[in-house]
Amino acid sequence: MPTWMMADDDRYPTMSTRTTSSQPKAQQFPGNCTLEKALETIVNIYHQYSIREGQLDLLNFNDFKTLLTERAPNFLSVCGRNRPGYLENLFKETDLNKDKELTFEEFTIVLAKVTDDAHRIIHKDDRYTCCDPDLILFIRFSQGCQTQGPLSELEKAIDVIIDVFHQYSRREGDKDTLTKRELKLLIEKQLANYLKHVKNQASIDQIFKDLDVNKDDQLSFGEVMLLIVRVIVATHEHLHFCEDHQHQHQHQHQHQHNH
Repeated sequence: MPTWMMADDDRYPTMSTRTTSSQPKAQQFPGNCTLEKALETIVNIYHQYSIREGQLDLLNFNDFKTLLTERAPNFLSVCGRNRPGYLENLFKETDLNKDKELTFEEFTIVLAKVTDDAHRIIHKDDRYTCCDPDLILFIRFSQGCQTQGPLSELEKAIDVIIDVFHQYSRREGDKDTLTKRELKLLIEKQLANYLKHVKNQASIDQIFKDLDVNKDDQLSFGEVMLLIVRVIVATHEHLHFCEDHQHQHQHQHQHQHNH
């Protein structure tokens, strides 16, 4: 994990060393900015489905399929993702350790794909040949354009991610990439709580360098999604860490009371 993803005096625990006893409480999220609230929504939606079957905080295929069909119906429809076999293949591709369950980190791979697809559709990008070119002309995930039905909570959260990116990408230079100055503004205004320890230009420079995969001195939407994914994964881990710490404290208090 990059050093800029760690708080001043705390390191987020890794999924492999954590045990989860219950679904985390939504109010433990620190965020109150538009983007932070969207990320909170995504984690909360994930938890609504990850506790249905099997181990807590993991999605089996039934959980995964139900989540996407219920929470991303417009996306699946307009991009042809509701065709037979698509979700099965997506699940297999995303299940990196082949244990037939998705961790939250693996789920964020799907989230990144969905969000990037939505961003491409907005720009009428035809590089994804599975999307019907005729449908692309009629689909827009924001600004009041038509979809197959009302946007779900998950789709609204995806729309917020894209909209926030565009709020800052259009300020200078290329209208669909972030300069270093635009990235700094986005972090200060939209990730003020999640990355509150990022306080100096040297940290911004390091984040920009880490995200700029193709070294062109600007950040594409896909490169910015690397930041979003890292933030949401670290926040998910921190939330569970807080939950486990609370359970441990309650157990110690009960033990002292009994003795």
